[in-house]
Amino acid sequence: MFSCPSCGGKMYFDIQSQKLKCSHCGSQTAVEDYRLNNDAEQHAEDDMTIYTCRNCGAQLVSPDQSAVAFCSYCGSEQILEEKLNEYQRPAKIIPFRVTKNQCRQQYESILKKSFYAPKEFRDPQFMERFRGIYIPYWHYEGGFAEGPVEAKGYATYNRGDYTYNEKYDLKADLKGSWHSMCYDGSSSFDDTIAETIAPYKAGSFKEFNTGYLAGFYADTADVPPEKYENDVLRHAAEMGEESIKRAYRNRNITPSLPDNEKKLQKLLKPEIRRTGPYLVPVWFLTWRKNDRVAYAVVNGESGKITSDLPVDARRFFAVTLLCAAILFCPLTLFVSMTAPTALFLSAFIAWIVSWVYRREIMHLHDHENHIFDRGYFIDERPGEISGEKAEKIRKRRHNLSAIGAAVAGMFILLILMMVFMDYGDYAPAEKAQLGCTFLILPAFWNLLRALTFVRHMKDRTYVAEALSCFAGIAVALGVLYSDPVYDWWYYLGCLVCLGGVMITCFGLIRRYNLLSTRAVPELFARRGGIDNAEE
Repeated sequence: MFSCPSCGGKMYFDIQSQKLKCSHCGSQTAVEDYRLNNDAEQHAEDDMTIYTCRNCGAQLVSPDQSAVAFCSYCGSEQILEEKLNEYQRPAKIIPFRVTKNQCRQQYESILKKSFYAPKEFRDPQFMERFRGIYIPYWHYEGGFAEGPVEAKGYATYNRGDYTYNEKYDLKADLKGSWHSMCYDGSSSFDDTIAETIAPYKAGSFKEFNTGYLAGFYADTADVPPEKYENDVLRHAAEMGEESIKRAYRNRNITPSLPDNEKKLQKLLKPEIRRTGPYLVPVWFLTWRKNDRVAYAVVNGESGKITSDLPVDARRFFAVTLLCAAILFCPLTLFVSMTAPTALFLSAFIAWIVSWVYRREIMHLHDHENHIFDRGYFIDERPGEISGEKAEKIRKRRHNLSAIGAAVAGMFILLILMMVFMDYGDYAPAEKAQLGCTFLILPAFWNLLRALTFVRHMKDRTYVAEALSCFAGIAVALGVLYSDPVYDWWYYLGCLVCLGGVMITCFGLIRRYNLLSTRAVPELFARRGGIDNAEE
């Protein structure tokens, strides 16, 4: 362990002083001045890596990514130097600067805005379970190939009654270099979370010293640096493109650069010149239920936080029913409509919910298959979707998300105008029939897409949840075209539609809670650590 040179007590890295501090006598030592000599002896056994504790001789089991092991018998901390050398010793590290108390305050501020979070999330004892982990990042530095970049450019301006269009042959020099481009190197740390709590300041990195690990957990990189090279080069090309545009902006000239990603890289020639593993500080607060976890994650340098917050279904529906009861009275007194129009509105609500459910199932599919977590797809990782297929899905989602939202918005506006605007000699029942006819086809599309995403899932309740809204819309369409004499048929159709909406809404809450949690990763299989270092 990190022994105090004065009394032999256990030392830990004190965040406020940025020094090693003894938990017994309180003496402090600069990290650079401390000499560590507690390397664990290592040997292999079966599929595990076993480390022998030098303090008590106990056998320590460590996951593949772990750079720090803790003896569960004597509580000593072992720095796995051989492991660090095997996975390339970290070149630099950002020490923790945010304390546990600051993490609690950040987390409490989020909970104040989340009325539906489960009550156990507000338990003070639960908030004490923040743990600090050093996460490995791959650090990339590079530049652009020598030689000028040649491109076309144009300028358009008005002078008097004339409009001038000028064309230019441009030459730009990109001799500059780029650096501090970092990507998560741990397959257990979701890339989407890493992006949310980024960035880390380049000036905060220090030369790596094992003393900074005292009292904290640490991982080593198990994702090869080649995994992110395409992302690095793409980002570098985008920076080069912006640099060229900025250089000509003051002259009102717009460079014509390729829109295609590969063509842009071929023109600008970005290249990676140096790669190295760095360690960055992250605070984790983990909530576990069965085989799912939800957690709050805090950037240990800046304090930026992201949090998974499931919904307490009972509290949510109690509040929803109360709000519905409050709204029912003014709507009954001040809003009037025909029975066919009321049935159409019920079907319209069912379509909206089916569309939301389809998108929720799509996000759940991407979430469970780690579509946006590039680091997950290292060799021999389980899953039905390969890294290559995940890349294709990412591009498709990126290209179609904005288009889909725009089309849905225009469709909603068109349907509402069709039913509620006065035109021609159409009766309310006829307009409701026409509006519901336009709803049935996109509702069927929502159903097919939802079933496509859930076809590999064992939980068959997905099928019932996806079918409910479509069945309600189909019943509404049948009632409208049968044109019954009595209004109670229309109101019965309304009940069927809203019943389908309720079933799907229950499913939405359940699926949202799945999206707010994750399968238990190896990242949380940690023992030891100390709790008096973070106050």
